[in-house]
Amino acid sequence: MNKANLTTFLIIGILILFLVFGVAGFYFLSGGHNNHNNADTNSHSSSNSGNRDYKISNGDINLTINDNGSLNVRETYTYNFDGSYQGVKRNIPLKNNEKITNLQVYLEGAYGTVDEDSSSNAYNITTYLYSDEAKTKKIADNAEVKITYDYEMDHIVKFYSDTAEFQYKIWGDTWDKPVESLTAHINYPSSNHVEYWINPYEYKDTQSKWEGNTLVITRNQQTDKYLEINSLIPLDAFTSIDKITYHNNKQIDKVRQNQKNYVKNYEHDTTFLPFLGILELLSLIIPAGLYLIYGREPKIEYKGIYEREVPSKDKPAFVNAMGVSGTLKSIGDLNENGFKSTVMDLINRKYLILIHKDEKDTVKLQIADKNISELERFEVEAINLLKRFEVNGIIDFNYMENELQYESMASAYMNSLEEWKENYKEEYINPQIDQFFHDKGARYIRYYGIIQIILSILITVFSFFSENKPAFYTLLIMSIIVIVISIILIIIPNTIGGQWTKKGREYYQKWNNFKKYLKYFSLMKEYPPESIAIWDEYLVYATALGVADEVEKAMGELAYNSSGYDDYSAIYIFYSFGGYYAFNRTFYTASSTINQVDTDSIGNIGGGSGGGGGGAF
Repeated sequence: MNKANLTTFLIIGILILFLVFGVAGFYFLSGGHNNHNNADTNSHSSSNSGNRDYKISNGDINLTINDNGSLNVRETYTYNFDGSYQGVKRNIPLKNNEKITNLQVYLEGAYGTVDEDSSSNAYNITTYLYSDEAKTKKIADNAEVKITYDYEMDHIVKFYSDTAEFQYKIWGDTWDKPVESLTAHINYPSSNHVEYWINPYEYKDTQSKWEGNTLVITRNQQTDKYLEINSLIPLDAFTSIDKITYHNNKQIDKVRQNQKNYVKNYEHDTTFLPFLGILELLSLIIPAGLYLIYGREPKIEYKGIYEREVPSKDKPAFVNAMGVSGTLKSIGDLNENGFKSTVMDLINRKYLILIHKDEKDTVKLQIADKNISELERFEVEAINLLKRFEVNGIIDFNYMENELQYESMASAYMNSLEEWKENYKEEYINPQIDQFFHDKGARYIRYYGIIQIILSILITVFSFFSENKPAFYTLLIMSIIVIVISIILIIIPNTIGGQWTKKGREYYQKWNNFKKYLKYFSLMKEYPPESIAIWDEYLVYATALGVADEVEKAMGELAYNSSGYDDYSAIYIFYSFGGYYAFNRTFYTASSTINQVDTDSIGNIGGGSGGGGGGAF
């Protein structure tokens, strides 16, 4: 894939990411999320079985603060069931010293039985619902049931030397379903000089008014997170204050300041967090600028459309490293075709000899009795790598494939192959790559990607504790976009940010045009090579360039169309009669063996031990 195609691929990928995360962002910001931050748990179920479902259409909360600091609670919830349910659960969290007494449960629209279970930190109520008085039938489909919980709570009001504080969640933040409409009546001992705040801030449009000593709070829209009242009550409103244990410290200024800070931070985060996300997105200008500075290619005089002859006499491994780029292959790196083409070249030069009888026989290799001092070191290393699987002087790729089904052999083989690539790059590519290609811009873009991922994660973690969840989700979406793009920038080949020299660009263009010639049968048919030796050479370089199948097909139709098996060249026999196929399978077998071991060593998604859940049933 050339630079223009890679750039197009990257732009399309970025546009797709913006579309995907834009839709996700709309989902989050439009209320598709439920915020589950605090410990006030109400786990009415939504475990859908089939098409059944339910909703809580109305909640009516009545709280009476007694003059001794205790609290009477009366909660009524209207359930609308679509399908068959056995009942509902109500879980009320308890803080230190808090307790619930005198629970009564009343039902309208159904019969039921109630189970209670209390612990030091929660009071659990399970109500089983029936449609008949004998309690033998489940509630009918489309039933509307009102459930009222009536109970007393102690130690809810906190007393200090200068005030009493009543902080209570009218609606908890872990209900499985939101409530469609919510009304609360909070009866204070006296409304005189009572200060109150309704949280969270994003529910600031919640209506509230005094009716005598009763504060009426109303929300006629869906409430899908907690709704809390926090109020300061003068101590003289409590006639039994002398019997109440209170903290001997002042609280008024602290509560007021906390509320001011909360609102200030919320409003600050409304603009600040999205602003951080915008800065992250704007930082993507940096790699674009790096590309403009370091990635634009020099102009060359070469204008060829295709090359009919081998552009240079470089080794096929060098051509693979410098003449092939791809989605994940950088200039200067070798892929497996670099090793395969080296083996093919050694066969063509008769350092590796074919062992075969006829076209039905399995093609094997034998190391020739030749002086290998004339070979380059990487070629000797390639022979030695194959020699590990030699048996009685024969390299049988079917035997090799069977051996590579063992994890130790597969790991050793693939590690040796990677070492062979790195050794070649270190010895033959790095000393001269500056004559062909400069990757400074690509390195800078990778550095940007790494730094930006770290910064985005830190910014997101820092912002996680913000109470302003819509602003946080906006930042989160932007951060995810930047992180994904940064990962792409790290893994893309160096052809994006790097730059060819004039010599390198001409070299690459010539080999790319030669690849076009090899790839298109019509060109080879019009301008075929003059000898079998040239065909064999083409097949070697075609392997390095990744288009060997096309050349092998052309050889069969143009060079050997009237020849017999005995006239075929060794390199053609190896490629066409199972040798190359068996050789190629060794790579897949080794990779599959290693991947299978990795897969077995970790748990599949959804396959872990433990788990479970709870809710309405």
